[in-house]
Parts: sequence; structure tokens; C-alpha cells
Amino acid sequence: MTGDPVNFYVRNRKQISEWAGLRVQTEKLMRDAVSKESPDTALKLMTGESGDADVDFYVRNRSLIEEWDALQGPAGLALHHALLEAATGVGARAHEGKRGWTTVSLPEAELGTLVAERHEPLVELVWTKSDLLSTRRGYAFPRMTLAFNPNTWTKDERLGARAATRKVAHSLGMRRIGDAWWAHWGVLPEINETQSLGDYAAACIDMLNEGSARLYPAVRDWFSELPS
Repeated sequence: MTGDPVNFYVRNRKQISEWAGLRVQTEKLMRDAVSKESPDTALKLMTGESGDADVDFYVRNRSLIEEWDALQGPAGLALHHALLEAATGVGARAHEGKRGWTTVSLPEAELGTLVAERHEPLVELVWTKSDLLSTRRGYAFPRMTLAFNPNTWTKDERLGARAATRKVAHSLGMRRIGDAWWAHWGVLPEINETQSLGDYAAACIDMLNEGSARLYPAVRDWFSELPS
């Protein structure tokens, strides 16, 4: 590995994860060898001479693979900070909660009656800090959500707003339905090979801006047509 280790991990994270995943297969073979009291098989496994190309590759390069795999934490943290920096740079509201749960939203100045009646919808980016750039747990990239607080929106209102915003949400890649809070959500595209973390974070905030600019008016228009 040469150069920036975080950049190295970002560019190679899927291959690194594939190699790191060979640990499970290797350890299972070792347990089988021990349980069958086969010292010759165990020795060949330990020396990378078992005849299984993948397992032997892992054994011979285990220390290096584990070193590279451990870069996920620093790389994810770097992306977390890049996202927060990009968000605060455009005046977004960012909140870091328990266990790394983080939300970012842009203030909407034209919600009018919705805010006055405590019916404020939220278009947010959300992520868990420790999951960023992981390939084996959680969501590796931020999600964009349209949320309605169930404490201030009735079930019928949430369902109505969900239906009214479905077409816009789907065009933004938000094709999944969440719990009582999330009407629509979707995972943002992965970082590409030409982007730095800063470039990718800025692109995420641009997508949040577009989502806010299209979803907030859709909610407001639907709400304004409800019987008083």
C-alpha cells in the first residue's frame, strides 16, 4: 500500500472485504481438522499449503488483509467528517445522536402553515458513523428520507402525504417505505473512483438539496388542499 491509507481503502474496500471474508472459511476448515484429529491437515492449513487456493491465499496474507480491513473504521470516520463539513458549509442542520446515528437536514423557509401547526416534514440524510464504507454491516452510504413525526401527524395524514409524494420520491431513488416515521427512503449512490471523500460528501448534500426542493413543495401542496 502506498499513499493515503484511507483513499486506498475507499478504492479497494470490496476486494479487501472479500479477502477478509475468507477468515470464516479458513477457521471452519481448521476446526474440522482439529475435531477429526488430523494434524497433517491442520499443519497444511496453518502453512498455507492446504490445496484450497482461496484459503491458502488468506493464510499467507492474513496479517496484511487484517491491516487493510481495519482501515474501514478510519475511512468511515473520514467520510463522516466530510459529510458534516459539507453540510455545515451550506447552513444545514446536523445532529449526532447515540451510537453514531447522524441526521442532516436543510431548513425550509416556505412551509408556512405546516410549521405553524407543528406538521413539519423532514427531508434528511441519515447514517450511522461506524457503518460508513463498511461492506459487512449496516448501510455503507447515507440514506435520504422523508419523515413525518407520528406524534404530530395522524396515521391518515402520513398515509395521504406518502401517496402524494410517491412519484417525486421514487424519481429521487427513494423507493423504500419505512416505519411510522419514514414515508419514503433510499440509499444514495456509492462513491465512484473519480471522487474524493470531500467531492462525494458535497454531492450527497447536493442530492439532499434537490430532494428538499422537490419534496417540501409536494407536501405543502397536498396539505394546503386538505379540508379545513
